[in-house]
Amino acid sequence: MASGPGSILLVDDMPDNLQVLSDILIREGFVVRPVTSGAMAFRTMEAALPRLILADIKMPGMDGYEFCRLLKAAPATREIPVIFISALGETRDKVRAFEAGGVDYITKPFQAGEVVARVRTHLALDELRQELVRVNAALQARTDQLEAANREMEAFSFSVAHDLRTPLRGIDGFSQAILEDCQDRLGEAGRSHLGRIRLAVRRMAQVIDDMLDLARINRSEPDLQDTDLAGMCRKILAGLAADDPGRRVEVTIHPDLRAVADGRLLLIALENLLGNAWKYTARRQDARIEVGLTVDPDRGRAWFVRDNGAGFDMAHYGRLFRAFQRLHRADEFEGTGIGLAIVERIVHRHGGEVWAEGSPGQGATFYFTLGPGVP
Repeated sequence: MASGPGSILLVDDMPDNLQVLSDILIREGFVVRPVTSGAMAFRTMEAALPRLILADIKMPGMDGYEFCRLLKAAPATREIPVIFISALGETRDKVRAFEAGGVDYITKPFQAGEVVARVRTHLALDELRQELVRVNAALQARTDQLEAANREMEAFSFSVAHDLRTPLRGIDGFSQAILEDCQDRLGEAGRSHLGRIRLAVRRMAQVIDDMLDLARINRSEPDLQDTDLAGMCRKILAGLAADDPGRRVEVTIHPDLRAVADGRLLLIALENLLGNAWKYTARRQDARIEVGLTVDPDRGRAWFVRDNGAGFDMAHYGRLFRAFQRLHRADEFEGTGIGLAIVERIVHRHGGEVWAEGSPGQGATFYFTLGPGVP
């Protein structure tokens, strides 16, 4: 069903009222279609939909309230604005009209200027509504295109990362075999070169693993469960200490840190945050790491990981959570530059937010929330 340009449907069982309204609106340049009942209005709309309807309330058979309710119940006509025009002037009558779906109410006897002004206003509002619908549809189409492109890019990255693993394992394996079988003939320089090759291979493998983690995070929906953050942190830090037995780090983990979260994803986020805290405190004799819960005045309850390590310059904060961005030189601290991007992605998947504060040489604190699932 098409909509006529500027067409207005008049519904009133009194021919004289229809004639008066028609004359007023036709003089203003509107296309008018008068009918004497709700049933006739629906038959008329099968051919073409109006832009606006002016409807009386007291009509035989189907009154204006029922007509409007039926109109709003049908997908094809529910968006057409209805102005009630009636001799009923009680508040309860107007309330019933608005409850039925009307957008305005004019009491008889009416003034021509008032009718024209209200008609123009609601036609303008309806035009704005239709423009908003068109804009939203265009935005949704663009969003769908971007999501499809992102899915293709993620699938491509996932495939490439998997394909790179096999040759890297081969390079690492043959390098190790050469070192073991030919070390007497290689000399110190040859062994050094092969050692650097193996180190580069391991770094590349770590980058690939991090890329795969990013892809997996995008592909999976969080499985929210009651999660013991304190227990996770103790296990992670115990593992870091076992791998680096020469380190002495003062660790503080607040008790009873729990959240409703995906434990598998949250473990990855905490491994990255605590791994960074362990790494960037490596040059401190009095290294300290703290994990706790606080209340941010704007964001509410937030967990945090704090250390007194290398810290960072807040002037470069915009790069902090970007993939492959590093705020420290590779010869100072190892890493792929993906860990914090993974943390941000995981927190966002939980409907939360992550942010940080730091100062060079004074340490850093990373905060995160976990959205409405927090108990």
